[in-house]
Amino acid sequence: MQQAHTRIIYLPVIILLQVTDANNCQKNTTVTIALPPVFTIVPVVKNVSCHGANDGSIKLNIKGKPISVVWGDGSTTGNERNNLKPGTYSVKISDGSPCIIDQTFIITEPQPLSVAGLVTDALDCSNANSGAIALTISGGTSPYNYAWSNNASTQDITNIQAGDYNVIVSDANNCNLAKQFTVMRPDPINVSISAAYDYNCSEHHLYQVFTTKNNRRYSTISIHLVERITRCFRSFGQY
Repeated sequence: MQQAHTRIIYLPVIILLQVTDANNCQKNTTVTIALPPVFTIVPVVKNVSCHGANDGSIKLNIKGKPISVVWGDGSTTGNERNNLKPGTYSVKISDGSPCIIDQTFIITEPQPLSVAGLVTDALDCSNANSGAIALTISGGTSPYNYAWSNNASTQDITNIQAGDYNVIVSDANNCNLAKQFTVMRPDPINVSISAAYDYNCSEHHLYQVFTTKNNRRYSTISIHLVERITRCFRSFGQY
């Protein structure tokens, strides 16, 4: 009667066997047990670069000879998938033996790139370059780069005059967003003065009214000069 012996071994290994029968006859032999064929994957997963771009990818890099590659969403692209949107992707790979690789991948995407600006108008009366723009950036993938229309490359710009300023903000994945901001400054004050005269001949009084006018507001200054005059002049005559 043959006896079965069970032993745990680690591959690869060479086993020396000695077989003895009922008549005490012996036979020595060796058995070489090699490693099974390599069957694994070295996946490379690329997430979506910019919000809404749907340019994610999965490359399985299968080591071995797969018989079937079955994706959970029914795709038949096999070892590599491109133009993926955010989501969960599962795959089952078989080499025809009891060995099966069952793997799940998650594709993510960044939040939308957002740019907000706090504008300081150039209101300093003695300094036309007193404006400023401070940016607040969110979303995308940091770090960020800045390209201003005045050739500045900093996040915030200061000591600027009135006008329109354009900026392009780029993140680490080269996702871009353009914005325009306007720095305001009031027009210079222009003043004009007009004078009107009124005569009261019966009372021998002269009234002078000075009116100042500017591009901001109107003001009237009345100066009443009481002067005794001996003669009163009107248009086209003397009285």
